[in-house]
Amino acid sequence: PAPGLTSDGQRDFDPQVGRALRLWPHLYDTAGFFAALIHKRDSVSGVHQPPPSRPLAEVGVRPLKARETARLVGLLADWGFDLETALQVHDLALWKRGKVVYAFPRRLEEGLAMLPFIAAGLQVGEWSPDGFVPAHEWVARFARQFTARRLLVSEAQAERWLQGRDLRGVEVPAVSPRSIVLLQDERGRFLGRGKVLADRVRNLLPRRLVY
Repeated sequence: PAPGLTSDGQRDFDPQVGRALRLWPHLYDTAGFFAALIHKRDSVSGVHQPPPSRPLAEVGVRPLKARETARLVGLLADWGFDLETALQVHDLALWKRGKVVYAFPRRLEEGLAMLPFIAAGLQVGEWSPDGFVPAHEWVARFARQFTARRLLVSEAQAERWLQGRDLRGVEVPAVSPRSIVLLQDERGRFLGRGKVLADRVRNLLPRRLVY
């Protein structure tokens, strides 16, 4: 980890900020995040209120049943991904909201499940009329472990893909129509998911990532 910054070049911060750590996503293979440890140094006056509470069930989130988890493990194995091991290594539990499946840290499940939240965990994927579609964020996080259904594209094709364009005239893996494949460039970088159609590979890159 990199040390915390005690200045932005124009202002000096409290020296204690230097005790912070900067955790770089590209070095630790994770998403960016910020955390702080806050100490309460004194009591404050005010009206006592109960802590906020909103059980997950109230927002339509429920844990996956064993048979649902087993089915998902089998489906993701088609992409060469070992979901069961990932859940164990990272201490994750699978939850479902509608057709979307999420992986929540078990620490959240055990100690913070009653707290309201805007977003939690990482989306694993969702059910569609064509079957289960792994989420872009999940595949990006574990891209090296998705070893099957890979489609290698040239630098020129990668450029078109990152512009949000479909690819035509490419040789795709032996998969059934409307299957999801994972694109990678010649340097092995994950470029996103695509849907195999009769005449092209449809671009499923999230719009926020298109340039």
